[in-house]
Amino acid sequence: MPEPGNPQALNRYAYVLNNPLRYTDPTGHSPQCAVMIGGGPLGALAALVCEIGYAAVSYWPQIQALAADVAQFAASPQGQLALQQAQQADAAVKQATTNASNSGNTAGPGGIGPNDPWDKFNQLLGQGKSEIDAAVEASTQGSGDRFVIGPYNAPAGTLNYIKEATDKGGKYFDAGTKLWGEMAQKGIAGQVNRQVIYERMKAGIGRIDLSSGLTIDDVLQTMPKSWTAQEVTWIEELAQRFGYIYCSEIS
Repeated sequence: MPEPGNPQALNRYAYVLNNPLRYTDPTGHSPQCAVMIGGGPLGALAALVCEIGYAAVSYWPQIQALAADVAQFAASPQGQLALQQAQQADAAVKQATTNASNSGNTAGPGGIGPNDPWDKFNQLLGQGKSEIDAAVEASTQGSGDRFVIGPYNAPAGTLNYIKEATDKGGKYFDAGTKLWGEMAQKGIAGQVNRQVIYERMKAGIGRIDLSSGLTIDDVLQTMPKSWTAQEVTWIEELAQRFGYIYCSEIS
């Protein structure tokens, strides 16, 4: 009984203490909230606040019991494992987001980098090339008889794939900031990335390497949703077609 001292509260079927012309009680849980606050928009808002407080008081023992159960689970081995898995999942999502937003990006926050292919892409469009073909040609950079893949934000102890190709020789995929953004907006970034690899393998590039310090297992196990992992999958798919030997070094 919400209010034993009030005779109107004895009838549990009575609505707002038998005074519906003056009061409202949408939930029916706490008529004293309706009586105390009254009607109107502000009254409705205040009644909601009152209802929340009433529910907290009414169910406080259950709330305490639930909090104790949660604390006990959090301290248990199962809880620690669940927390670790949640943290790993969160880290994987952040890594995938970072890889997706930075893949092929050589420019800093200030704008286009020195090797940005945006101008070349537009020149190729002006020459009548399709958007895909222009993007593939413009974003294939570097020189040498190997193709280098790897994460843009390289883990500690490894090289960024662009630096690897630049320092040690090799071709690589670099769409730059503006072109990558354009491709991502149109949903063709993956198609262009795969086509770059396809064209290099079709042309008979000597080998394909992961940037120094990485193995295929590293990529597939620690960054399975990254662009690098997707590139590994494409290379494995195309290796037999073009007569390449697929091994842990991707060469």
